[in-house]
Amino acid sequence: MWSIWYVIAMAAFTQTNLYVNILYTYIADESGDKHMLLNGLVDSLATMCAAISTYQIGKVNVNWNEHGYTFLAFISLVIALLLSLGYCSKNILVVYMMYICLDTIVQSIFVIAMSQIAKQLKHDFYTSVLGFNAFLGIVLSTCLSSLLIRIGTSLPVRFLVYSYTFVILGVVYGCAAVIFATKDKSANRRFSRLP
Repeated sequence: MWSIWYVIAMAAFTQTNLYVNILYTYIADESGDKHMLLNGLVDSLATMCAAISTYQIGKVNVNWNEHGYTFLAFISLVIALLLSLGYCSKNILVVYMMYICLDTIVQSIFVIAMSQIAKQLKHDFYTSVLGFNAFLGIVLSTCLSSLLIRIGTSLPVRFLVYSYTFVILGVVYGCAAVIFATKDKSANRRFSRLP
C-alpha cells in the first residue's frame, strides 16, 4: 500500500521540484512582476515547515493499518488541489504558498510512508527496499518527463498532469479504503453472530 503510493508520489514530486522554479519565472514573465521573485526564501520556508511538520508527526500515534488507505486518499486529493494551483494561478504569491504547503505535506507523508514500509521489513532489507522504491520513483519520473517533453506540453499543463496523477492516486486509495472498510464490517457482523 505505502510503497506504491511512495513510488508514484516521488515521481510526481520530483518533477514538481524540477520545474517549480521555472514556473515561478514563467508566471513572473506572464504577469510582468519580476521584482517579486523570492525563490530562495520560499525553498527555505518550505524546508523549514516540512522539518517542523515531520518532527510533529513523529509524536502522533495513529494506527496506519486501519486508517492508511483513507488518509492516503484524502491527502492525495489535497496534493492534487495544490498542484492544480500551479496550472490555474497567475499570482506568484499564490504559487509560492502552494509550493510551501505542497512541500510540507509531501515530505511529511514520505516520512510516514518510509516508516510504514520499514515496519513491515526485516532489518536486513530496509535499505534495499527503500532504495529500490526510490529508484523506481526516479525511473517513473524520467519516463513522465520524457513523455511530457515529447508531447510538447506547456509548463502549467505539466502541473495539471501532476495534479491528475494525485487525483488518480486519491481515487484508487479511496476505493481501496471503501472496499477494506466494507470487508471489515462484514467480517465483524459474521463474528458477532457466532454463538
